[in-house]
Amino acid sequence: MRLNLPGHNLRVKVMVGTLLPLLVILACSSYLQYQRHRSEMLQELQQSAADAAKIIESSLSRAMMTNDRLEIQRAIARIGAQRGVERLFLLNKEGKIAVSTVPQDAGKKLDIKDPTCQACHADERAIQAAALVIDDGAGHRVLRNVHSIVSRRQCQSCHPSDETTYGVLIMDLSMDGIDRQLREEGESTALWSFGALALLALTINLFMRGLVVRPVERLIHAVRAIGQGDLSRRTGLKSHDEMGELAQAFDLMAEGLEGKATLEREVHDRSLALQAERDKLATLNTIAATVSRSLHLEEVMESALDIVLELLGLRAGWIFLHDPDAGRFRLVTARGVSESFMREEAVRPLEGCISRVVQETGVGAIMDDIGRCPRLSPEVARAEGLGYHVCIPLMAKGQVLGVLNVAAPLGDERRSFTEDRLQLLTAIGQQVGMAVENARLYEELQRKEALRGQLIEQLWTVQEEERRRIARELHDQTSQSLTSLLVGLKMLAESSQSQGVAEQAAQLRAIAAQTLEGVHDLAVQLRPSDLDDMGLVAATEHMAETFAGGLGIAVHFHALGMEGQRLPAAVETTIYRIVQEALTNVVKHAGAVNVDILLEHRGDRVVALVEDDGHGFDVEGALGRDRGRLGLFGMQERAALVGGTLTIESSENGTTVVVEIPLGQHNEGTEGTPELGG
Repeated sequence: MRLNLPGHNLRVKVMVGTLLPLLVILACSSYLQYQRHRSEMLQELQQSAADAAKIIESSLSRAMMTNDRLEIQRAIARIGAQRGVERLFLLNKEGKIAVSTVPQDAGKKLDIKDPTCQACHADERAIQAAALVIDDGAGHRVLRNVHSIVSRRQCQSCHPSDETTYGVLIMDLSMDGIDRQLREEGESTALWSFGALALLALTINLFMRGLVVRPVERLIHAVRAIGQGDLSRRTGLKSHDEMGELAQAFDLMAEGLEGKATLEREVHDRSLALQAERDKLATLNTIAATVSRSLHLEEVMESALDIVLELLGLRAGWIFLHDPDAGRFRLVTARGVSESFMREEAVRPLEGCISRVVQETGVGAIMDDIGRCPRLSPEVARAEGLGYHVCIPLMAKGQVLGVLNVAAPLGDERRSFTEDRLQLLTAIGQQVGMAVENARLYEELQRKEALRGQLIEQLWTVQEEERRRIARELHDQTSQSLTSLLVGLKMLAESSQSQGVAEQAAQLRAIAAQTLEGVHDLAVQLRPSDLDDMGLVAATEHMAETFAGGLGIAVHFHALGMEGQRLPAAVETTIYRIVQEALTNVVKHAGAVNVDILLEHRGDRVVALVEDDGHGFDVEGALGRDRGRLGLFGMQERAALVGGTLTIESSENGTTVVVEIPLGQHNEGTEGTPELGG
């Protein structure tokens, strides 16, 4: 803290600058007045001493004329007894004291080297003076008046006529009265001077305080307040002098600083708000990225809970989800809690718990102390060491799908969980709720897809069995009946005597033979016996030959790694039907000249490839148009049902169909395994 020393005070500086010259002037004036007054008083005293000396000389002249020493002594003693006369003595020409007010001094000869004499004789100018102030040697200042007794005509009767001076009358007058008067006058002058200076100082102080110091102090206080951050502080000075102009300039500067500070504060607040929004969006983006990594409900819940606890810096959390089948909420995952806690949370009903309130209202809530939850036993609540507890609904499409619970360690400040964090957690709950909805929809879709696959598998199995039955009936019954008909018509033609009947029997026999061939081809298309008897390679090769012979297309068949091997019936049927459908599409749409068919056993999988040199087609468009019908979509479904994949690539130079089926899941139970339907 800075000390407010007197020398640092503006008021003191102004008073010192004003009073010091006045004090010097007053001191000089007082000194000059003192010297003038002293000189005047000395002159008056000298004049009095000179007059007194003349009077003394006149009073002694008679006694001196008569040489009456006794009278002279009496006159000297009488004059020396007067007030103010310290000493009076008469020196003769030899320098001896002839008569003195001090009787013991009579007859003494004064030495010129005596300090008393040197006071006058040390300076030639002083010898010529009639009076001089000296120190008598006893600590007293005296005015020594020297009066020469000159020669007169009456004295020449006793003294030689050539002598001009017969002696010296010396009178020491006391300076005590003069010094006392000068001292009293000096003290009075000093007193009046200091009084005047004090009055002047008071006047200057009042003047300075009103016109200078107070405005400066207000300006200083305003500067200090602004320096401490109070930018609303103003001087409040309204004068029209320089101080008023300075205060006005300062107030304008303060207004500018306040406006700048307000702008900076607004920018800072806006920056904080934007940063909070960015943090919120980043958090939500992290949550969305986390929960979108999987569509499995359990994985989604565990990942969401982990990331929420990490982002919020909390210790424990658990999630309830509504189970539509059971009609209640069940605990699906938990972090940072004991088995006892999880057991009580999983078993006990939600009635009376904050989770029930959140589930019913769809609004997040905070419990200051989780130990007050009625669902938890006191010992378990104490053992967990948890403090406040936040409960957030997991919502999707306006419905509460679950409840997200997080809790802080015991001792954490409840006010640290601000309203902004509650809003952020609510937004996270909505993200997690949508992820729950998506996971449930995915699981429902998976169930429906599995059911659909089972239905299609059963349909195709039934269809394939029906084709086999019909093909067998066509072979065993229809073909035999037509064969019998052919035999009967032949016998009729041979036994008939009529040429017309024989010709008609021959025509009927040709029609029956053609019908028998058609029935045979139909039976092969429905279910080729080669596929059941000789396997996929033989059946496919026979199908290639049939297409090549009947349609005029060059079909090239190759089999690699398939020698002496039988594949699972479901796999053989699937590949056969896909190759059959591919060849059918080549005939219908490709306009190809050459077709290559490849069957290859590659490690633990089998690959079938059909490639033509036709004009190609739009695969995506065809798949979109073919939905709901057999064809390309049927080919994909067949491959998927046995765990395989179907790839179709097409360009203006031709089309390639590749089916790839793993054999690992079909190795067991190859013989007699039910095949998929066509």
